[in-house]
Amino acid sequence: MTNDIYSVENLTAHFADGETAAVLNTHLARNQQLSAEEIELLKDTHVMRVLIFTAMEKTDDPKILKGFAKIFEDLEYTQQELWGFGKDSKFHRWFEVPKCSCPKLDNLDRIGHKDNVINLSCVIHGDENEF
Repeated sequence: MTNDIYSVENLTAHFADGETAAVLNTHLARNQQLSAEEIELLKDTHVMRVLIFTAMEKTDDPKILKGFAKIFEDLEYTQQELWGFGKDSKFHRWFEVPKCSCPKLDNLDRIGHKDNVINLSCVIHGDENEF
């Protein structure tokens, strides 16, 4: 790794096998003046995100899917804190979890607003789920 904590190399999250999981936004990391520790923790959260999504792909059990969706929601709060932002669910990308059938583009348009578009037959967010 280079000495520049904001280099692409230092902002790249890897799995144990060396494969790339994600690359953090260089401009945002520098702008937020993230510490080396915050960067490492954020990289870990991005690896966790991929692992959560991979686990969700392997099941169709609604209870398990909802549990993983809750874990992902908690992870998004942690990421907001690590990036130096306030905890705010209006900026979460809850609709990107695997097996979610809620409208993606409609919800992308609503990021930052309190109103979400829920598909009532979504195995994760429909029916008895609150959003």
